[in-house]
Amino acid sequence: MKLSLALIPIMLGAGVAIDTVRVNYVRTVLQGAADAAALAGSSISDKSDAALDAMVKQYLQANDAIDVLNYVTAIEQKIDNANSTLSVSIEGKINSGFMQVAGFSSMDVGAKSEVHFNFVRQ
Repeated sequence: MKLSLALIPIMLGAGVAIDTVRVNYVRTVLQGAADAAALAGSSISDKSDAALDAMVKQYLQANDAIDVLNYVTAIEQKIDNANSTLSVSIEGKINSGFMQVAGFSSMDVGAKSEVHFNFVRQ
């Protein structure tokens, strides 16, 4: 009887560890995709908001950033001419597996990348 009661927190702890590993994996994929999109965006010739938006989404999809999330809550790219930077961020949620038992049905995850550039926005 005591053994079966002790197994409950052990199994819950293992489940939390599995969900934590999933979150870290998703964060790593998102960070790589955000880095690639920011680097690519800093070198394209058309610096319009529409062109940057399309390019960022293309890089995020090519690097599986969209596929690892259950749903995306925000994709944003921003040019700061005063500081000569381009930032790309993606945020989303993944459904939890074992942490649902503790009342957490989903977990927020995201990444942000910022690069310095040498162009003047027209």
